[in-house]
Amino acid sequence: MALHAEIKALQQQHGLSYKDAAHRLYHSEVQKLGVEDDTCKAISGLQHQIDLMITDDISNRLRNIDEGALST
Repeated sequence: MALHAEIKALQQQHGLSYKDAAHRLYHSEVQKLGVEDDTCKAISGLQHQIDLMITDDISNRLRNIDEGALST
């Protein structure tokens, strides 16, 4: 029912047929999903880079400890 109401509102605002208003709403939602997907991929990439940095830092610290250099 909410989608029907949005379609009717688009019809009235832009003078569109029901079919055209539904089509416009559909493409608007698909575009929003695309932006969300791109955002999730970017955040996931950043998380991966941060994880690698942390792992590299811990590996370096452990190597230093193993070699007898106790640095922080």
